[in-house]
Amino acid sequence: MAKEIEIEIKNPLFLGLLVFLFVVFMLELKAMLELPIVFGDSGWHARMAQWIAENKEYPVWYEFERTKLQATGFWRPHLFNLVVASFLFFLGNFDFWIKFIDPFITLLVGVSIFVLTKKLWNDRVGFITSVVSVTVPSFVTYAVLVYTDVMFMLYLSLFLLTFLIYKKEGKNKYLFLSGTFGGLSVLTKFPGMAVFVFIVLAFLFELYKSKKFMKTFMPYLKLMLVVLLITSPYFIRNLYYYKNPLCKGIPFFTKEYCNIHEYQSKYSFKGRTVQTGTEQHVFRIGITNYLDFAYGPIWFVVLSFVCGLFLLYYQNYEQKAFIFIFLFILILMTIFQHKSVLNRAENTARYTLGWVSVIALISSLWFEEVYKFIQKYHKKLAVVVFIFIIVVSFQNFYNKLRVMKSVKQFSPTFFEACDWVKKNLPQDVWLYSVWSHRAVYNCQRGASGNFPDIAVNRNVTDIVRVAKLHGVTHLFIQKFSI
Repeated sequence: MAKEIEIEIKNPLFLGLLVFLFVVFMLELKAMLELPIVFGDSGWHARMAQWIAENKEYPVWYEFERTKLQATGFWRPHLFNLVVASFLFFLGNFDFWIKFIDPFITLLVGVSIFVLTKKLWNDRVGFITSVVSVTVPSFVTYAVLVYTDVMFMLYLSLFLLTFLIYKKEGKNKYLFLSGTFGGLSVLTKFPGMAVFVFIVLAFLFELYKSKKFMKTFMPYLKLMLVVLLITSPYFIRNLYYYKNPLCKGIPFFTKEYCNIHEYQSKYSFKGRTVQTGTEQHVFRIGITNYLDFAYGPIWFVVLSFVCGLFLLYYQNYEQKAFIFIFLFILILMTIFQHKSVLNRAENTARYTLGWVSVIALISSLWFEEVYKFIQKYHKKLAVVVFIFIIVVSFQNFYNKLRVMKSVKQFSPTFFEACDWVKKNLPQDVWLYSVWSHRAVYNCQRGASGNFPDIAVNRNVTDIVRVAKLHGVTHLFIQKFSI
């Protein structure tokens, strides 16, 4: 006698999300493994992690790019480098682990955003927020590079979402979790300092609304103390070595000890090369072109974000959540206006990456309303909203991934030369190269670059003199860069 077996899937959206995230993870990992570590600062981050793992030390200076007369202090937020170094130390010094980290963090971003957003709203909003977050072009860009930005987005997103859950449920465990993630975001990237700004603004708003100082002050004091508990060793270390907690232009603190400059150049560079593409100022490239570069087609994420923002406000939808989300977006607008962020479209997308999940969340609230509207008239037809989001998001993701595969290409002769260096030159040689970040990792030798007294000098004798002063033993010159 035949028996019927029924399998009930309690949460099909979460299962579908896991499949989607796994596909994204595998495609990103494939792109990372197929291509070398050369783009931008990737070589520097990779070599720093290697150096820490090999020497079991938290360096004071960029040892592998330090010369006798010039050095940069390792005062930047360090968490990403320490995490990668931990993988290399415990699991082996292999390229695989360096290339594995960012795609793996993509998985963590997707799953954690779903779980927390579902707790705040529902699984539909969680699903859409997660899918959009990991497929936005600016996110995909740094998910296939050895950069700090994907980890920064993870921690900053968790900071806000756990804070919103605390405001909804009033449980201290979410307050402490929020403080923990806030502290980790500060330790990952300088824009994480927005955590302190957010805490102050949120406190002032609630104080204005409640007029009860102690009742409002105590939760925010706890939150701030947790953030400071996690970040204070970093600030104290910087004060000890560099006499400045951030090595930034802070009143009453000097930047004199943050870097070593014991050589005065006779020559100087005029500035950056001719700006084209995403090297251009945001307003020069055009706002619509920038939005397309960072978020994909304007009619998808950007338009749904604007609609979701109006929806959140006019429908009084989760009003308490709205004001904190609005404050978070307000901080983004402040960062967006900063000169160093606006000067290059690529920098703008990178420094504001931590806010992508909030943009995706607001977009998802709009799509949720579209879903409910269609469901009123035809329950099964409403699923077309999810199909649309998956298809467009994956297209967004795949198009950017193809672009990154072409962007990460580099001259094969560079790697051939580095192989020769590794086989034939002693460990203590020091290279001069305009591609110093790429050289330190791929050649596994110390390297420095961009000395104007070498690059633009026409006196060979003087070039040799300057090179010896800095401790440079070999000029590593690529014909394709001349």
